[in-house]
Amino acid sequence: MVEVGIFALINGNAPLMALLPGGLWPTSSDRGQQDFPYMTYTVVTASPSEYTLDGPEFEQKLFQFDVYEKDGTNQTRMILKTLHRMLDKFTGVLSDGTRVLFAERGNVINNFESDGDSYRSIAEYQIQFVEQD
Repeated sequence: MVEVGIFALINGNAPLMALLPGGLWPTSSDRGQQDFPYMTYTVVTASPSEYTLDGPEFEQKLFQFDVYEKDGTNQTRMILKTLHRMLDKFTGVLSDGTRVLFAERGNVINNFESDGDSYRSIAEYQIQFVEQD
């Protein structure tokens, strides 16, 4: 499953994880009181597979990565820059066997979350892939 492979890819990147003492979390998980900064991820949309006479050619999903920090020291921008170095135009086989054909960066948004009293940066990635049977 592509989500498992993307999680493993990011979690296995030592320079990126060194910047995230609060860790990497699926958006739906209950983080509790984690350290800042931390990053969450979720699949925003999944496009239908492209089909050929031989079956599905590839699938694509739009991933959203949200980075949260407490003090506004631009840590989120450094974290996203490291994420971009890893994911921009990424191709290859993930640890779960999913073959990534292409990863393309979409929107990047920076803002202040007044209800959570934290800063958040968002990066979207459209990922085309073929999952292992």
